[in-house]
Amino acid sequence: MNPSFRVVVVAAIAVVALDTLGSLAARAFGFGYGSLAWGSFIIYAVAGFCAARSSTLRTAAQAGGAVALVDATLGWAIAWALGPGRPTAGYIGIGPLLGTVGLAWLIGIALGLMGGLVARFFTRGPNVAG
Repeated sequence: MNPSFRVVVVAAIAVVALDTLGSLAARAFGFGYGSLAWGSFIIYAVAGFCAARSSTLRTAAQAGGAVALVDATLGWAIAWALGPGRPTAGYIGIGPLLGTVGLAWLIGIALGLMGGLVARFFTRGPNVAG
């Protein structure tokens, strides 16, 4: 299995676990489910970091975006089914739904790229100028 693909699979499992456990915890303890977004953002960046260690910055951005898509679709569906991820408006149209997924995807790409840049910074050799 390609190392970058493995990174995406592991990160996708982590973000779905965060959504599932976070939804259950938010419901049980009464805190805002949205406060867990930072955990998702960290997972996107870590996916980019790990992907960049064995591949390119483009792959890092793609890894972050792919994990964000899993989070914004499967993860959100789980949170929605469990309760805390359900929009308060009751009904949400396809436009706002796709807009939310698209924004999450763009955030995932940006954070994956940032994670990849950090990986490149820390994995440069000591004699590399710049």
